[in-house]
Amino acid sequence: TYMAPTASIFGDFTKDPSIMYNNFRVYGTALLAVMGTIVFIGVKFVNKFAGVALACVIMSIIAVYVGLFTNINGNEAL
Repeated sequence: TYMAPTASIFGDFTKDPSIMYNNFRVYGTALLAVMGTIVFIGVKFVNKFAGVALACVIMSIIAVYVGLFTNINGNEAL
């Protein structure tokens, strides 16, 4: 409401400073609800693919160790 006085919900905040704080409470609650929804959807999405992501990470680590022990002497011919 300070940067956009026309977005004031409870009236003119220049007459009463408590109006501005009430606007902050309403906008803060709305923003918190939106961010909470985004995080909740994100967590559900990550949980669906957590097994696949874990398998990719484990296979990558195994591939690094296989490559390390396969070419341990620095030979270019595999």
